[in-house]
Amino acid sequence: MPPVPRSYLQIASVSKVFFGENGRPDYEALRDVSLGIDQGEFVSIIGHSGCGKSTLLNIIAGLELPTSGHVTVDGQRVKEPGPERGIVFQNHSLLPWLTVMDNIVLAIRTVFPELSQAEIKRRATHHLEMVGLASHLHKKPAEISGGMKQRVGIARAFAINPKVLLLDEPFGALDALTRAVMQDDLMTLWESERKTVIMITHDVDEAIYLSDRIILMSNGPAAKIGEIVPVTLERPRSREELLEQPEYDRLRKHLLLYLASKGEHRRPRTVKPA
Repeated sequence: MPPVPRSYLQIASVSKVFFGENGRPDYEALRDVSLGIDQGEFVSIIGHSGCGKSTLLNIIAGLELPTSGHVTVDGQRVKEPGPERGIVFQNHSLLPWLTVMDNIVLAIRTVFPELSQAEIKRRATHHLEMVGLASHLHKKPAEISGGMKQRVGIARAFAINPKVLLLDEPFGALDALTRAVMQDDLMTLWESERKTVIMITHDVDEAIYLSDRIILMSNGPAAKIGEIVPVTLERPRSREELLEQPEYDRLRKHLLLYLASKGEHRRPRTVKPA
């Protein structure tokens, strides 16, 4: 029998225990989490606070090491941070003394020192244009809005051409209108480049709008994957048309009911589309 092909990003039996100052186990954040994610797939992770979402994302990023299990990307085991895994936090993390353009140029030059200055500038300009910031290239972070700063952060993450893009509630601090605009910007970039994306969010509508699959985590401690929910709505998606589709209502109710149950431990399962 031929071997079963592995997913592009493989989370294999990952557990994470944090230890106290005395060296004894203090808190078990994750227990035996396994998940395969295909190349070019957009996956969202939802769960209550304390369910290990950010811990799992940090392990994928290489910022934390699992207590047991491992993560591989394109067959390579993750042991430390690397440019093949771009990450965008809720805080934009821009350097305040550099312009919008220079923040992105610095990132590209660091990852691709062999590129010419002209190519670096072209790549930076292209990604800033993709998020609608072509007229703000020479402004510093203090001169633009919070939503614009997040756009710069996302453009910077795409500009370094990572294999996997990790998003930790990137729009959580934004108002509803700005958040919707940012979701559309992210969708446009993803449709253009088809990166493998893993996003943490508390927003059910955001997850449905953007994702191919939604991972529902059980409550911590010792959080696990509770359910895996496929999103079969056709792409490209229109927000207005989405609201009129019965499948959207079904998915939304299912996710809200799961969260209302407080993500109690249950046997992991994949929910079949209607």
